[in-house]
Amino acid sequence: MAEVLYYAIPFFVLLLIVEALSFRYARDEDDLIGYEIRDTRTSLTLGVGNVAINVAWKLVVVALYAAIYEAFWDLIIDGADNLAYRLALNTLVSGQQALDLDARLIAAELSDAVAIRALARAIAAGDADDAHARARELLERSA
Repeated sequence: MAEVLYYAIPFFVLLLIVEALSFRYARDEDDLIGYEIRDTRTSLTLGVGNVAINVAWKLVVVALYAAIYEAFWDLIIDGADNLAYRLALNTLVSGQQALDLDARLIAAELSDAVAIRALARAIAAGDADDAHARARELLERSA
């Protein structure tokens, strides 16, 4: 819906200009008020408000996505109970924060619930080789 609004705004402004010019130069015999600035202000405020709300919600979704991503890997590392993994994750998270990682880059890693559950089962079973292989496969999706 928001994409339609982006395309509609230039046409809306163009039609406002056409309307203002038509009432100025092509008046008819009716005593119409015509173009009023408050109508324009109201319409533009609603359009800009709609865009601002859409942007705000997208920021909320990205923030939640990033928080879930970090919490997920924290749980995996806690389940592994391995200091080397914890240090590696801390380094990775610090690097992501420094680079301001785009959530779309990690979408492939988080979108496969079956693979994530299999990784969790391998960790819970204590199968380090299987867990390593499954974690690597998930991480390589985001590369």
